[in-house]
Amino acid sequence: MKREPIKAPFLNKAKDGDYADSLAIFKLILRFMNDESLTDRKEQALGDYIAYKGITNEKLRDEILCQLVNQTCRNDVAANTEKGWLLMANCLSV
Repeated sequence: MKREPIKAPFLNKAKDGDYADSLAIFKLILRFMNDESLTDRKEQALGDYIAYKGITNEKLRDEILCQLVNQTCRNDVAANTEKGWLLMANCLSV
């Protein structure tokens, strides 16, 4: 589990756009899991956007899964872990 944005994706990326998107997605996952000030509506929109990025770019699908697994494994904050599992379920269901 990381608390700071990553400097490189977990998986290799052939395109610079995918590389940049991977870093941006991780920041969004951190916000989704850690930002307690998010309203339910904003949390839903953020989760849907992360899932949408995986739907529209198949190169990001595995990256998103790796990032979510990384953030839920050995996470000591139960509320954040639960949010991570909910986001993972959302992503896997689409």
